[in-house]
Amino acid sequence: MDASALILGVGEIQRIAVTVASQDCEDCRLEFESDASTLELVSGSPSVLLGSGSFEKTVEWDVRAIAAGESELKVRATGSDPRQWAMIPVRIHPLPKLED
Repeated sequence: MDASALILGVGEIQRIAVTVASQDCEDCRLEFESDASTLELVSGSPSVLLGSGSFEKTVEWDVRAIAAGESELKVRATGSDPRQWAMIPVRIHPLPKLED
């Protein structure tokens, strides 16, 4: 993974926000995807209908790291133009062990 990876600890929650600017788009939609074995979507819908026309909208999701490892978040935008997507690599570290 490169230096631009999102780094989380197990149990940590992170908000992901995406702003979409569209001009004359028909049936625009955002689709959020993550590896369910390492990341849990705790708020936001995995599929968001943005509508048609020209607009700028921001969509947010909260994810929780549930297991250590390497993963990725994907966001796809679909509509009248070719599909576009973005990917964010994620590195999840285990929680430190506490001594008694």
